[in-house]
Amino acid sequence: MTGGHVYIVKLNPDLLEVNARVAPRTQAAAFKRPVVSASGTLHNGYNEATAQIAPGASGTVTVSFEIVVVSVPSTPFELYRKRLQLVLGSGTELHIAKAAGIGPMPPPAPASQMAGYVDQLFSQVVFSGAAVTDQSRAFSCASPECTKILWAMRTLEVTKVSFSGTLTASSASPETADVAAYIPITAVEFSDGLTIPFAGYSGNVLVDYGGVKQLDVPSHFWSELAGADAPPA
Repeated sequence: MTGGHVYIVKLNPDLLEVNARVAPRTQAAAFKRPVVSASGTLHNGYNEATAQIAPGASGTVTVSFEIVVVSVPSTPFELYRKRLQLVLGSGTELHIAKAAGIGPMPPPAPASQMAGYVDQLFSQVVFSGAAVTDQSRAFSCASPECTKILWAMRTLEVTKVSFSGTLTASSASPETADVAAYIPITAVEFSDGLTIPFAGYSGNVLVDYGGVKQLDVPSHFWSELAGADAPPA
């Protein structure tokens, strides 16, 4: 978020269908040889959803969420990190993880910082250290290291992730109302239409009521749909 404005990432509503059409070509090519280059657009910002606020006790407000976002689930994300350790080296991957706010467990659960992690990955590996927060930016690379990173990303599972729960924030609201909620997301849109979104499962969720405010969201509020396991609390 820059200058008091929230950068909204608008994903293709048919993203899962498009990915299903493109993915078989990706998998078939994996048995032949890696692509020599990869290009597309990195989108870093927030998913916009709806939350409900209601008056609470002693100058507080309760915020209730019923949100579904499209994202890489937590388990494939962890497997992807392990692949990056082999490509980049464990020291470089650890540096990226620390920059994204992922530290020794517990907490936070690594999936809670997926969006920031991929943002840092692109900043340090693809964009030569340039920051890419809260914007869309074209990318293209052909080095063996970069190609391996992006090719492995293309094979990641994407599914629907749901969030529901109620939090209490230090603020006041005279009445119940629907408000905008913003979930961190970094989405990698490849030039052939395949899109791999990484949603931040917890922390740094923004809610707009009388100004944009930040709420800390426990990771156990999240659950992954389509038969995936829930992320660890």
